Amino acid sequence: MARKILGLAVFASLQIGLIQGTVAMSSTPEITPSNRIILSCPDQTPNRQKLCDAMEQVLKEAAPNRSILLDPDAIGENDILIALRVAADEKHSLKAYTEWQKTGGELTRGPEVEMAVMDAIVSPQMFNRFLADLVRVSELPID
Repeated sequence: MARKILGLAVFASLQIGLIQGTVAMSSTPEITPSNRIILSCPDQTPNRQKLCDAMEQVLKEAAPNRSILLDPDAIGENDILIALRVAADEKHSLKAYTEWQKTGGELTRGPEVEMAVMDAIVSPQMFNRFLADLVRVSELPID
């Protein structure tokens, strides 16, 4: 008799669990607005990929609560599109600025920043510092 009652209790528990699981699966997931940075990198520059990687790292440090995507077509509500624009990528200098736009907002352009090196060639090891300064002076609305 005790075995039969135990079997019925287990069966009832499984049935309740399955019913609750079905209800949970059929309910609509909570929709939360995104809070991402959509990064657009320069197309025509010799250091394109290294600049883009460095900019992504700098933005991760500047806005740790936001995720970063490299797909400009994926912009959603509360996202911010940030474009790195390179005005000059030369042997001894690098000049760039940012443009940004919140969803439905106007495009804003930040100040142009230049790095000139007289006694060396501009190298990828210099990009993080340069881009961190660029992000700081641009006053991007990322916090």
